[in-house]
Amino acid sequence: MFNKMFITVLILTVITTVVCDVNVVEAQEYVTDGLIGFWTMDEEDIQGATVKDVSGKNNHGKMGSNPEIIKGKIEEALHFDGTDDFVAIPDLGNELAVSVEIWAIAEKPFPDIRGLLSTFDPPQWKAGSVHFKFEANKIDVLKNGGGRIQVPAEPNRWYHVAYTSDTKSNELKLYVDGKLINTVVAGAEPNNLTHLRIGSEHEGRYFPGILDEARLYNRALTEKEMRQNFEVKNNEMAVNAAGKLTITWGALKNLRN
Repeated sequence: MFNKMFITVLILTVITTVVCDVNVVEAQEYVTDGLIGFWTMDEEDIQGATVKDVSGKNNHGKMGSNPEIIKGKIEEALHFDGTDDFVAIPDLGNELAVSVEIWAIAEKPFPDIRGLLSTFDPPQWKAGSVHFKFEANKIDVLKNGGGRIQVPAEPNRWYHVAYTSDTKSNELKLYVDGKLINTVVAGAEPNNLTHLRIGSEHEGRYFPGILDEARLYNRALTEKEMRQNFEVKNNEMAVNAAGKLTITWGALKNLRN
């Protein structure tokens, strides 16, 4: 009898601990509301030249050349050689509001333009297209028909870089590591999501370094949501914690029988 009581108390203590852990993990889960593209660039989400979109929208990317799968910010990532590597995303039309984010680390100084997750389409830069890039040793977002924001950056350092562009509120915002850098006008043109590229712009300007965890939303995330995405450490943590909780409840049920 005493042993059963002791084990019951022990299991309840474990349950309490796990529940607390689950709550912490849930606070670190990435935002899913409005998510229309999520390219983890993890090894398990790459098949041949296909980079899977795990958002459920099936906007799978296709590798140009052969980016290498290596250790990333969260699990694996893709290494881009700065010469001809990129991932092409299907044309997604136009959106009145978008949020775009990615983890990036450049391997060397970048005096010229290097695309991150960009819709720039030379030689005719379409209305609503967005430069999202490293240039002149800065993180840079520039919208055709809207404003521009730049912030100094350096090579060999991970950055979580993101922008929101909302034609309704007329606001273009740049975030770095979960913090709002600045707000300028977005302009009236819808956000053009054709010719979307990871690791380059449409015909060059290839990124030299590692890119990871690219996400695209059809709405403008809040600063709190950007901070939440920045703080995600492991996309599998919530699943693992939930599994432990199920096992614990099962053990308690068996004890009571």
